[in-house]
Amino acid sequence: GDPTTWRAIAAKTKYSTYIASYETIYTTTQANGTWSEIGLYSSATGTAFSGNLFARALISVTKTSSQTLSVSWRVQVS
Repeated sequence: GDPTTWRAIAAKTKYSTYIASYETIYTTTQANGTWSEIGLYSSATGTAFSGNLFARALISVTKTSSQTLSVSWRVQVS
């Protein structure tokens, strides 16, 4: 992964004891190019690749400087 795209979660919502939602938004000047994977880390410090990776997805998205991008995760633990 490219550490220049590393971002803290902008919004967190707890739906219940076992379900939560996480979201971050990239502006038109951030993270432009082709995306092939995304990940969600717990206990991260703000330093790229710190913490524990607990969710990962392979994607195929090309983001340009004319677009914003919202990355959302809904996590259910049981």
